[in-house]
Amino acid sequence: MRQLFFALALLVTACVTLPARADVLQSDARILDACIAQASGDRVALQQCVGVMTRVCIEAEGGSNSMTDVLCRSSESLAWNAIIEAATERITAADPADGALLAAANNAWTDWREAECSYRAYEFGGGSGEQYDRVTCDLELTSSRAIGLIAN
Repeated sequence: MRQLFFALALLVTACVTLPARADVLQSDARILDACIAQASGDRVALQQCVGVMTRVCIEAEGGSNSMTDVLCRSSESLAWNAIIEAATERITAADPADGALLAAANNAWTDWREAECSYRAYEFGGGSGEQYDRVTCDLELTSSRAIGLIAN
């Protein structure tokens, strides 16, 4: 019994002292930020930025597969969402009334985006295509909303 106790204690100690290793997604929002800065507010140029982060991410992850595609697209969608939030803060700081209206519009838009992407994903009827369709929709709609807020 004593040997079992020491064996378990040794095992627990080994587990606690081993460094945790997480597989970090090779996705970098600075790529998107650079593209947006280079576009200088031009709507057509900004539209060319959609997918730039995803393409670099997929390449850095070793190529396209369904999980990599979903993770990289999701990461880019989050980056575009951060741009929406920054634009909303900027607009609110310049004109609080305008910012309040934009915040309300963003809330309604977010609800619509979720419903729209759920509808599009449902078209696959489940399975692996559903998740891909959902994240593709989210990236498309989120980037479009962000571009609308930052374009001249």
